[in-house]
Amino acid sequence: MENTILMKDENWKMFLERNKQQMSRILNAPVLKAAVGYRAKNLSVIATTIEKKPIGPWKEEQSVIPSDQKLIDTFTKHTTSAIGLVCGRVSGNLEVIDLDLKYDISGSLLTRFKNAIDEALPGLFERLYSTSTQTRGYHFYYPVGGAEEPKISNAIYN
Repeated sequence: MENTILMKDENWKMFLERNKQQMSRILNAPVLKAAVGYRAKNLSVIATTIEKKPIGPWKEEQSVIPSDQKLIDTFTKHTTSAIGLVCGRVSGNLEVIDLDLKYDISGSLLTRFKNAIDEALPGLFERLYSTSTQTRGYHFYYPVGGAEEPKISNAIYN
């Protein structure tokens, strides 16, 4: 069920080429590479700690996708363990549903969630981009087009 980051190597190669001189300073290239991949999909990203706390202020990333230099500065000046995706208008009206399974004693929450989506919006669940979380859950990402397009959460819970 889990998707991988779909980043074409040419995006990473172009990024490396543009920033050759600074690449020698980069301590956490795999996390930076993932951030560049998300940004190539027009998603705003921020650096986070392993506890999911933003590293530094991120107000600017709520309205502007970070530049190469901003990514390099953020990911080289700090010990970055993870990436946060900024939802909303800046990332193409991206929304996320956080399905936390750590307290699911029934063991059926994921199945019930999938069934609710399939009933409300058939075929959608398979098209959602999902990632597993550190706390045994999932994040389900999806863009919301305009005001006329229903939010998944509204379709499921109404």
